[in-house]
Amino acid sequence: MLKEDWILKKNRKRLIPIIQTIRFCGRQQIAVRGHRDGGRIGLEEPEKNDRNFRSLLRYRANSGDNDLKDQLMNSGGRSMYTSCFIQKENINTFGHLIQSQIVRNVRKCIFYSVLADETTDISQIEQFSLCVRYVEDQSYKIREDFLTFVPVYDVIGAGLANTVLETLSILGLDLKKMRGQGYDGAATMRGQFRGVQASIKEKLPLALYTHCFSHSLNLCLSDASNIPSIRNCMGVIKEVCRFFHLSAKRTEILKSMISDCCPEQKKKKLISLCETRWVERHDSVFLLKDILESILLSILKIEESSDSAPKAHALNLSQAIANVTSILDLLSKQRVNANNNFKTLYAQVKEIAAKLHIKEEIPRVCRLQTARNNVPYSTEEEYYRRAVYVPYLDDFCNSLKECFESHKETVASLQHILPEFCTKTDFYSLEAAFKFYEEDLSHKEFV
Repeated sequence: MLKEDWILKKNRKRLIPIIQTIRFCGRQQIAVRGHRDGGRIGLEEPEKNDRNFRSLLRYRANSGDNDLKDQLMNSGGRSMYTSCFIQKENINTFGHLIQSQIVRNVRKCIFYSVLADETTDISQIEQFSLCVRYVEDQSYKIREDFLTFVPVYDVIGAGLANTVLETLSILGLDLKKMRGQGYDGAATMRGQFRGVQASIKEKLPLALYTHCFSHSLNLCLSDASNIPSIRNCMGVIKEVCRFFHLSAKRTEILKSMISDCCPEQKKKKLISLCETRWVERHDSVFLLKDILESILLSILKIEESSDSAPKAHALNLSQAIANVTSILDLLSKQRVNANNNFKTLYAQVKEIAAKLHIKEEIPRVCRLQTARNNVPYSTEEEYYRRAVYVPYLDDFCNSLKECFESHKETVASLQHILPEFCTKTDFYSLEAAFKFYEEDLSHKEFV
């Protein structure tokens, strides 16, 4: 064997335990090194604790890896292969190998969807994360794999769309095979005219955009809850929860009042309003309604105390689509029969108010009004129906149609190719999906 070949083989052998240690840290999702981590690695335990990479190499050398032990003891400072630069180089190599394998897997499955989101990292750089969703070639399992982070500076819809398309092209994916887009509900991503999904769909019409149905419902509720009276009501509920949660004494008073007034009530504490998910706020609202009398009595008791601080503050896809359609139908009927439905609801509210000695009245109205609805009315009931109930129903129905109706027909039709549904429906149930994907069905690779 030539000397050069012997040296090459020896150096490669030296790298094996180092590469394996870095891979181990990556698979276990533990940090490789600290902020300052350098110098020769000794076999004795240091006075100050080493980080994971250096400690693992020391442990391995002391546990019988004689080649690594010889390297750590006898290698020169420039041939240790343990510096932070070698670590970064190995990590980047792992990343490229994994990324290349994912791209090969996506190519085998023909079609794929792209998932993306952007956020600002600790260095104030906008990072765009790209993932792909596809069906694995042999196992037929659905996979979602991370591809890469891309720093972005143009954060408008068209700029982000170009970033997605250019990055996928550089990675070697065929853009014409993209059949889906999945982003969050931000206007930049989901906008119908200038959003990322609209810009990509303009170039790739078959790349259908879908948003998580739970998040879509959350957006609908958030949009509809911009009505001033609804928004103010939520603010009051939030303040009431905060008032009791900030004091163990006040919480104990509330528990006592609930036990006295509502002994059948199992929950003894208020549930805080979720800041981001409106669909989870109904538990808070329902509980507050059930224990409203206990809350008022607790506040009165706190006011009588000597403490001055509190006084100052005192499914499957088909079912999901069917549910949306049912909700829209139900809300539409509620809107048509708004007078009768609101009369029943208002009677319940008056009953609760009378029990708590709350006077029936409307907010103060002035000639130039911007913060409240200045609607004409003849009774208090008519005011709340026209200013709160009807606008809320209208906004909610419009948001549901915007978020769910655009792709409902295609997605619902495509569901019928699954074994669970294909035996229960006829061929015409697939008509909408067939028309949308007609070009793919004649594709030679697909057939």
